[in-house]
Amino acid sequence: MRRWLARIKDQADAVIALILAVVFSVLGVLEAVPGDVINNTILVTLAVLAFSLLRDRWRKQETGETALRRFSELIGDLDDSLYELREVRQLGGEMAPVYGLLRGLAEVEVLAGPAISRAFSEARRSCDFWEFKGGTGTYLRAKTLPELARLSRLRNRPIRIRVDILDPADFELCDAYARYQQQIAHELWPQDNGEGVGKRIQLNCFATVLSAFRYNQRSPLDIELSLSSVWSNQRFDRYNDHLLITVRDKGWPAYRIRSNAKLYADYSTHLSVSFRQARAVRLSGLGDSVLAEIPSTAEIRQLFDQLHLPLHSYTDHDIAHIRRQALTPTNPYGD
Repeated sequence: MRRWLARIKDQADAVIALILAVVFSVLGVLEAVPGDVINNTILVTLAVLAFSLLRDRWRKQETGETALRRFSELIGDLDDSLYELREVRQLGGEMAPVYGLLRGLAEVEVLAGPAISRAFSEARRSCDFWEFKGGTGTYLRAKTLPELARLSRLRNRPIRIRVDILDPADFELCDAYARYQQQIAHELWPQDNGEGVGKRIQLNCFATVLSAFRYNQRSPLDIELSLSSVWSNQRFDRYNDHLLITVRDKGWPAYRIRSNAKLYADYSTHLSVSFRQARAVRLSGLGDSVLAEIPSTAEIRQLFDQLHLPLHSYTDHDIAHIRRQALTPTNPYGD
């Protein structure tokens, strides 16, 4: 009802003209009013109709002008948007080097505290290849090799491992590495007992060699070992999905790089070249060197003679240290 009333209100002039025409037509037919009144009424009705037509034209004209004005405004807004889009594209081209740098930074994930141990644990669960390059390989023999050996037995398939550590036969190299570590963490070796801090590095490297030989002999692990003539303050652990870079214990941050990142490919090339340049140690094919569960001092000396790493200048106390660090190593992360 309200809708009909609204329509009648909008078309009041036409309604009045219609009513007048009907009423006076009926009165004219009935001859109830004089002819002059009828003629005047016709003129009034025509005037009302003319006014209604003019009003409709004005409305249509205003509507058309409004639509044209709005269309012009839209065209102007579109032109402004296209101009801004061109500016954004131009800026995008200029910012391309910055975007590349940001993508490169996004390839590296910084880990700290317990997240480092979790990253290593996640890596071991899914890998079928592991590569390590570092100093003495303390965490390698304390956690990585035992866990990979256990997983290899559970899966009933070998895991290929490549190890690159310092050459323990090079005392000057080991001493330089030890001196650097002592400078950044003096609490490690507060005093030099006269034998040189480098000897401790040598003994720990010998322990990693012994540990690698034992796991290569007593587990499905397939281990390649090389001894480097240069040292670095970084340690690299590369596996299928990521590369982990650590510097020291869990008090220092670590960095994880995805395998689909360009940086991963660059480091992989670096590690491969470094491994080929290092001195290879043959761990397989030594039939006379089947070690006992807890090898004796004589067995260890004989093994290292066959590995071309003689221990003649080292005491039985040193051999005991090597055996202890190989069989029950200290875990620097405590996980």
